[in-house]
Amino acid sequence: MDKCDNNQNDGNKTIEIEVEDRIISNVENYDLEIIQKIVAGMFKKYKEDLPNKKRQNENFADEQKEIISKFEKVIRCIRYQVVDMKEFYKNFDDNLELLVEISEVSSIRQALNNLLEEYLKIYKIEILKIKCIGKKNDSSKEEKISKYFNSKKIEIDFKGELIDNENS
Repeated sequence: MDKCDNNQNDGNKTIEIEVEDRIISNVENYDLEIIQKIVAGMFKKYKEDLPNKKRQNENFADEQKEIISKFEKVIRCIRYQVVDMKEFYKNFDDNLELLVEISEVSSIRQALNNLLEEYLKIYKIEILKIKCIGKKNDSSKEEKISKYFNSKKIEIDFKGELIDNENS
């Protein structure tokens, strides 16, 4: 499903992560579902590279704690966006606790860009390339997803190609 490649492109170091968007049926939350897949692809790449990072970096424990915290925050923000608010409110007896929780998950864009900055720093790259593979090429998909990220640090490409020799 996901594929990750390291590339050298025009002097810029990049990592390419490939995700499938063909199985997303919830059009209303499409952007959040594809962002979740992008974040999962980033995490998968990071997890696969952990043994090498451990050997190469003396500050590995601090680095790992920082990026894991940023991954968690992004997922919390996504969950907050799709959760039933009545159920969410039931989890808090104290209004101050509720306010603290809402303030921490209110900006998915900020959380994503903080994660992206840390990810780029750890991998010593300038651009993260995301290749979304699905059945239809729809420019509105790219616009929906791009609004969440700093466009100079990430490239998102939607391809209308079939995967695994699948027929429409």
